[in-house]
Amino acid sequence: MRNVAYPYIHSTGFWRVFSALVLLGLATGCDNFFRQAEKRAKAADDADEILLAIVDSSSTPSRFAQGAALAIEEFNDSNAIEQKLIAKYYDDEGKIDKTSRLARKLARDEDMAAVIGHLSPATAMVASIIYERAGLVLVTPSPTQVGLVRHGARFIFRNIPSDETFARKAADYVQRHQYKKVAIVHDQELSTRHLAKLFYWAINDTDDVAVTIDQLYFSRATDYQALIARVKSADFDVLFLGSRLPQGANMIKQLRALGISAPIVGGIELDFHQLQDVAGKAAEDTTIITVFNPGRPRDVTRNFVRRFRKKYGAEPDTWAALGYDAVKLLAQAISEGKSHKPLIMATMLRFIKDWQGVTNAYEMTLDGHILTQEVFFKTLKNGAFTFTE
Repeated sequence: MRNVAYPYIHSTGFWRVFSALVLLGLATGCDNFFRQAEKRAKAADDADEILLAIVDSSSTPSRFAQGAALAIEEFNDSNAIEQKLIAKYYDDEGKIDKTSRLARKLARDEDMAAVIGHLSPATAMVASIIYERAGLVLVTPSPTQVGLVRHGARFIFRNIPSDETFARKAADYVQRHQYKKVAIVHDQELSTRHLAKLFYWAINDTDDVAVTIDQLYFSRATDYQALIARVKSADFDVLFLGSRLPQGANMIKQLRALGISAPIVGGIELDFHQLQDVAGKAAEDTTIITVFNPGRPRDVTRNFVRRFRKKYGAEPDTWAALGYDAVKLLAQAISEGKSHKPLIMATMLRFIKDWQGVTNAYEMTLDGHILTQEVFFKTLKNGAFTFTE
């Protein structure tokens, strides 16, 4: 098997996030968040309602907030506990500076019980540092890097598989479809660069598939012709794209315009309708790894799809399902612990086993991750996604 040395990249995306985290550490050191954590626990004793922050991101429009709202409505209607869940909705716009300000605002609110959201890996990483110090539970459905849930973190959870899982499953997909030569193209953002690296390693672990070219591009660029010319000169039968939107859609559009017709496989960060809005017909034959298949023959999934359609007159997307599951997971922890004190909620979340969500069955680990979930592959055909596996 031919190996291509995976390049060490001084990523501007990495240094932007790293610099933000350093500055954030200095700033949060000045905030008395430890005292705020004590106040939050005491406030839970006398609260007549349970306040949640639902943090969406307009940078990648989705139905995430609608899924979360539906879950809140259903839980309140169930009368499982005396208090009602009350949601406040926010938009971090996918921007680190705005996320930092918003996270501090939420952390200082002693009545805020938990946060659901932050759809960008970078913003969730920044927010998680503040929430952890403030004793504010975060359940995030987006970031896939294991590093989000740091060793020793008590209040940070995610309800989506890790990059390691996605990369391994993508490599398995390539093998099952008997592709032999792979091109890898990825942007410089920390999360997508990490996914591409793990996919590269997973392919290298196979006996019969080779990476023939590995190319980085910068998200702020708009003209990828020179890079695509290099990719086009390589020999490959499938292209793996690690990219966020909208730049990933722009890359696909230019790849097709310049004559690359090989199938494209991309990560879950392409799983937004913005892919089709930007790339148009060029997005045809793009396969995406995802965690939600609305057609699965499971009662919990079918009931969710039916109720979502009835309430909103639209089909739920992956992020609606993840938002719904995140709220329901938290509500399950509150019900079982009979409290919304942060430490009790966090403890109950860690011991959830075989909980049936609309995306899949959940089992939380003691360090705030979920055990490997089943993932799915869907391919865009004639303007609509078809689940192929």
